[in-house]
Amino acid sequence: MTWPAPELDACARLRVVAAAYPSAGISEISVNVPFDDVWQWITNFERNTPRMDTIVRKVRLRRVAEGEYRMLVWLRWSLLPWPFLVTVEPGFCMMQARARAFLVLMAAVSEGPGRTRYAHAEAVPVRRLGFLRRRFQRMVEADLARLASNIPN
Repeated sequence: MTWPAPELDACARLRVVAAAYPSAGISEISVNVPFDDVWQWITNFERNTPRMDTIVRKVRLRRVAEGEYRMLVWLRWSLLPWPFLVTVEPGFCMMQARARAFLVLMAAVSEGPGRTRYAHAEAVPVRRLGFLRRRFQRMVEADLARLASNIPN
């Protein structure tokens, strides 16, 4: 007897990874924009991350290898950048701050012609900081509201 291979779309994969972090704030939206346009907009980090993320002032990106980047993120209240390692695959992105101090997950899947489901999660990967879940949830929901109002239809 053979067992079926489990298959997860990118949004389900995001939920599985985020579930391992007690502090994770997770949210999803559907937009009337084709998948390719959504993913291109999301992964234009330098231009669109500050437009979407309520706490990001500026982003600089350097490609390391195919699908791998080093990113510097300036927060609105900080003069010094926060370094991230970024892995991008079609429909899935994981960003980890240095020393794994912060985690950002982004995923998108097509829901049919001209419609895309987008999921976003943010967390601090420290078990004792689960009390931050509500704060991260509010941040993620604010980011998705800004995404919905900024992404071109």
